[in-house]
Amino acid sequence: MQSSVADSRISATPFQYFNISVAACRCAGAIGGSRSGRNRRQRNIASMPAAGETANPQLETAAEAIARIDALCPWLRGVELRTVAA
Repeated sequence: MQSSVADSRISATPFQYFNISVAACRCAGAIGGSRSGRNRRQRNIASMPAAGETANPQLETAAEAIARIDALCPWLRGVELRTVAA
C-alpha cells in the first residue's frame, strides 16, 4: 500500500488514538506526572546520607589557603597585596 502526504490518515490530535476522552487523557497525564515526581523525590531521599552519617569536612580558611598557595608557588607570594599602577 502506497501512502502519500495528501492521503495521510494520521490525525493531529493524539487523544484519538486512545479510547478515552480528552479530559481522561489529561487526567492520566497528570497522574503520570505526579507519580514521576513522587518517584524522583523517593530516589533523592534514598541517595542522601542519614543525618548521623554526614562527615564534618575540614574547612580551610582564606589565610590557610593563601599560605598553602604561597608554599606551593613562591613566585605568587604577596600577589593579593599588589596593586596595578595607573
